[in-house]
Amino acid sequence: MSLLPIPGIRGGEAIPFSKAAPKDQKHELRKYYGAAGAVLHRAKADTVELQTKTDRVNVLKDRASYRSEREMNLAHFAELMSIFKQASKSGSGKLTMPEFKSAFSVVLGHGLTDDQMSILFMKVDANMDEAVDWDEFSTFMLLRAEGQSVMQEQAETQLFDTESMTTHFPILTPHKDMIIRILWLGKSQRYLTCSRDGMVCCWSDRLKLQRSFANIGRISSKPEPGLNSKTKPPWIHDCIYLPNLNKLAMSSDDHEITFYDSTTMETQLRLDLHDSVAFTMNYHYDTENPDSDQSTLLYGTDQGCVTLIRFSHAALFGTAISKKDQAPVISVDSLSKTPGVQVWKRKAHNDWALQVEYYHDLRSVVSCSPDEKESLVMATQTGTKKWTVVSASVRKGVNAIAYSKFPLALISGGTDRQLRIWNPHRLQRPTASLSGHLSPIISITVNPLNGQAISLSTDKAIKIWDIRKQQCLQTLSSTIEHRPENSLSSIFFSTHRGGKLIVASTVMVTYGLVDRSQKNRVRSHDAPIRAALWNGAFKQVVSGCDSGVVNVWDSSTGQKTFRFANVHEKAEITAMAFDAASRKLITGGRDGSIRVWNFNNGQLLQELVKGDRSEVTGITVGIFAYVSIEPSPQPQ
Repeated sequence: MSLLPIPGIRGGEAIPFSKAAPKDQKHELRKYYGAAGAVLHRAKADTVELQTKTDRVNVLKDRASYRSEREMNLAHFAELMSIFKQASKSGSGKLTMPEFKSAFSVVLGHGLTDDQMSILFMKVDANMDEAVDWDEFSTFMLLRAEGQSVMQEQAETQLFDTESMTTHFPILTPHKDMIIRILWLGKSQRYLTCSRDGMVCCWSDRLKLQRSFANIGRISSKPEPGLNSKTKPPWIHDCIYLPNLNKLAMSSDDHEITFYDSTTMETQLRLDLHDSVAFTMNYHYDTENPDSDQSTLLYGTDQGCVTLIRFSHAALFGTAISKKDQAPVISVDSLSKTPGVQVWKRKAHNDWALQVEYYHDLRSVVSCSPDEKESLVMATQTGTKKWTVVSASVRKGVNAIAYSKFPLALISGGTDRQLRIWNPHRLQRPTASLSGHLSPIISITVNPLNGQAISLSTDKAIKIWDIRKQQCLQTLSSTIEHRPENSLSSIFFSTHRGGKLIVASTVMVTYGLVDRSQKNRVRSHDAPIRAALWNGAFKQVVSGCDSGVVNVWDSSTGQKTFRFANVHEKAEITAMAFDAASRKLITGGRDGSIRVWNFNNGQLLQELVKGDRSEVTGITVGIFAYVSIEPSPQPQ
């Protein structure tokens, strides 16, 4: 493809630039051309019937080839290819503008006006030779379909608002130590937070403090020799809510799990674990049958054991409390002999069990550990007393796990800073390993509204991941100094009131989801706009920003019609201009590169190499004529 004369280069001189289109684009286009030609050949021989298959979607890896195939299937390509061969009067396979209008008026619809057909022809004819061949047309259609599909997906992606007041001004709490758990109490429509020192705070659904309870769990049933039991402060490791029983359960370093009334915070029961400390707990009950008397408590210990206790409410909480703060103490070893209680215990890991979860959809108990050999363990119930156990090993172990129902995935993160996505039905190896964190991952939660995983690392970095596309969408960095350790200890995503992310240390910071309508109305770019150009040929406005994104806008409707990004890879756009015919967009970057684009489908036509990497500050396009005047012969 040829360019208009460039200032500083004389006619006939060799142009010191020319870079071919990316190889991956050429490879993909050749694949489509070959397949389309084969289908057309067999169709003419009556050996195959053209069919349209637009419903093939890979939900885990929605790559560009699948998106392009949904927009333009092979049968459609074969039909268009035959039109090019038949409609070309010269036999060259190229269509002039009148031939293009006549041939494609049926395929593209009779509703298009003559001007609209002319504009489409000019968009396809990027090299301005006043003729369109099959290569130009198919390249334009494929890249435009790909770009529009990506643009649609990005428009539907809902991220978190980082500019609201709540992200810059944290919510102060009575907690003096790190918050280890944030809970949503659905029945009472309130939040509950618990810190390591045993303080519990109740919050409204708008995170307004309602009530706080200090020193919960300070009285231990097993004081150490020489230490006053009333002054011993046990370290709280985990806290869970039992909705059908209206109780809280806390595990502490005094080898106990203590149950409290969630309204009065009075002690109801103490479960003695002997020489084990429960680092993590989980709870399950039949939500579809509120009258059910059966519930399940799970916990993982510092010895790597996972214990499942299935109990009837009367069997565990039927004992009356004789005095305040003197609740009955039950040994975990004696529970297996108690009527109405079943205990299942297994040595799952050779290191601490940091998290244990029961996923009812999978009928499975999943636990994780820093143990490199038994990092991730899944036990699936196959019978009344039968369990099938599978495990996976991860370098440096796993610190946190989360489960997504749609798309179906098990997500894990650990000290190696990798976020891994697993198929829970095949736990042998992960389906994807995503990089991005610079510090160990310590907590993971899921945004079920948008199919996103949210991970937290020790450096206070929060990353939002698209589970289906397996890529990082957003990074949230807290600039607030968190005390006492300047780190975040807990994250929680709530679907209440449209969804919000809550992160906590001794204070809480909330991130609400961006309102799509507000975002589309107020913002056109996510970075400062570098240039906005009017294109009279196509009646469009083309804008570019510092993040390397170019948007194309319809001037009559104000709608964005196309978008392409990474114009200069990681460099910013510093200059933009159209060519003399307004068919191509020329961009300059801070890295000194100059590129020529078909801005209607995002195709890179050429890259101009000017010999150095100095910033391009301006681009001027014009038509220059060079006249050579030879001196007249001198008389002898």
